[in-house]
Amino acid sequence: MSPAAESPMVGAAIAPVLPPSPIAGLRTVELGPADESLLQRFFDDNPTYFIAVNGEPAGPGEAHEEIHSLPPPDLSFTRKWLLGYVDQAGVLAAMTTVITDLLADGVWHIGLFIVASSRHGSGDAQRLHRGLERWAVDHGARWLRLGVVHGNARAERFWRSMGYTQVRSREGVEMGQRTNTLRVMVKPLGDHTVAEFLSKVDRDRPEIPPAITDFWARCKATLASADDAHFYEAFYFGDNENLADSLAQLVLAGRKRATAGLLWGLDAEAKRAPRAGDLSVVTDWSGQPLCVIQTVAVEVVPFDQVSAEFAATEGEGDGSLADWRQGHSEYFARECARIGRTPSADMPVVCERFAVVYREAPSDATSARSRAGAR
Repeated sequence: MSPAAESPMVGAAIAPVLPPSPIAGLRTVELGPADESLLQRFFDDNPTYFIAVNGEPAGPGEAHEEIHSLPPPDLSFTRKWLLGYVDQAGVLAAMTTVITDLLADGVWHIGLFIVASSRHGSGDAQRLHRGLERWAVDHGARWLRLGVVHGNARAERFWRSMGYTQVRSREGVEMGQRTNTLRVMVKPLGDHTVAEFLSKVDRDRPEIPPAITDFWARCKATLASADDAHFYEAFYFGDNENLADSLAQLVLAGRKRATAGLLWGLDAEAKRAPRAGDLSVVTDWSGQPLCVIQTVAVEVVPFDQVSAEFAATEGEGDGSLADWRQGHSEYFARECARIGRTPSADMPVVCERFAVVYREAPSDATSARSRAGAR
């Protein structure tokens, strides 16, 4: 097993020592070319991850690839760490790959993080990650970053429980026999924030849809707080033209200052929930941008615990809780049918409060569209 390399490298803080193992009976080692057979045996004996993301067990060259591969040449980084946790018999119980300062100083990327199947449910994964996090913080990490395959439910639950939040998704990622959607997730460390991360890592910002590019550019030119790092989405309300256009008008009129959606729906689309400070472009059913809203507060509550005050803030129907429950029961039933879930009284509802922070006078919007058409 390879000794830890301690020579400094250009870029940012370097960890001079390996992270101590937080689990009695295990010690941390740095894996190198001499450990290829040890690592391959671990992959062969613990195929769960590879089957979940690749659709097949690890290939015979998986360990060789993991030991020798580096990030693409266009991605900056300081160092790759390939860490193993071995028991007293020298058998691997867990392994992880960590890339320091990937894409920006202070961004530590966790590649593989695999714990032996026999230790699942023991809390070892949580303990190992917390130890890894302490080590990273002690040596300059400001954010932890990783990618999770959408549909790998065990991994999605684990990383959310460890405090990671999704910043964007990438579709069409080929992995083994499968083409996956990858959820890019980030955990801010200390006083650092996701918004600060996105200001440094353009690659992980949500994409601005081409249809609203000009509108968004005008918003940024007018609103000092608007920037791409805070962009969340462009969307219309509801699931049909009448609902989309009528609810948008309620927003423009100042009556609708909140919205509700199923957390299950976000999970099904590999999408994070909105956060306070997010900016979103509201469009009509045809995709015409109407205004920009800023998320003020978000709370996830069971359907039957949504309050009368929140129902009134949503501003739909007669504003009563009874009317809210009737209308949203019907809407959520359609949403559940779409994603293969069963509606229930305790289904998780994302209750989002927002404020309109940018809109254009009809004459300004018409003029802008005319200029766009003339190009």
